[in-house]
Amino acid sequence: MTLEKRALALAEHKRNNRDAVTMEDLDISLQNDIFIRGDDFAAFVPMLQGFPSDCWIVKENILNSTFEEKYIFCLFRAVSNMVRISYGSEYPPTVMVNNDGSESTFKKKMQHLEDYMTYRKLPRELHARIREYYKARYEGQWINEKSTLSLVSRSLREEILMVMCGNLLKNCPMFQNSDIHFISAIILKLKYEVLLEGDVIIQQNAPGDRMFFIKHGQVIVETSSFQEELCDGGHFGEITLLAREGQGATVRALLTCRLFSLSIDDFDQVLQEYPDAMNIQSEQRSEE
Repeated sequence: MTLEKRALALAEHKRNNRDAVTMEDLDISLQNDIFIRGDDFAAFVPMLQGFPSDCWIVKENILNSTFEEKYIFCLFRAVSNMVRISYGSEYPPTVMVNNDGSESTFKKKMQHLEDYMTYRKLPRELHARIREYYKARYEGQWINEKSTLSLVSRSLREEILMVMCGNLLKNCPMFQNSDIHFISAIILKLKYEVLLEGDVIIQQNAPGDRMFFIKHGQVIVETSSFQEELCDGGHFGEITLLAREGQGATVRALLTCRLFSLSIDDFDQVLQEYPDAMNIQSEQRSEE
């Protein structure tokens, strides 16, 4: 029995039982025929639906055309779908695209991570924290932001990052009166980081290598005689950039935190490009 006759027989059976046709209803050989003969598949669904008025076959006015004309149209639509063209057609085909690419990649990465942790026999608690970090860091979507931003021009990259974290710098006194070009250069150096609840971000008296800006989250800054909580829009660790001294307090994440960090090396590199910005440091020291 031909593909068309088998498909029509199935459709007639389902109509008699007032049921819908799904791919699960097709036997394996019929499914294979459909996918192998992709040109026929362009007309398969409309045929099962009884050629409704809004289907492409009716709109293209080929319902009563010869078999050869129908076949050529189906072949054209199948090829159009693959190469994403629709020249000469008033009703172009809908391109089927996998919209779950980043989610699928994330799941594969998570599975690879699970396999690694099992192979290394990591403790259950550490296992759970690593899994929690990945979920918080990528939020179910595996997107390489650095690679993605490299695909756009520098000016567009600056604009994107300015939207993402421009207000964080504006809230920081050491950058409030800075030249816009200096701010743009600083923004390009910021690194995105995720810290989990309970993580020690800065240890008192330990040497530091960067300062932090809080995009989302909450931290506690504490010494033996002082405590202060910071949340969205806050910053800490600037003593590292200004005085190059050990950290004056311990900073711990109270919630999962999404931060941007600026390292000493990156800060110094920007200062070399904008030497006049050095007065920021002297002004800050005089205020202290």
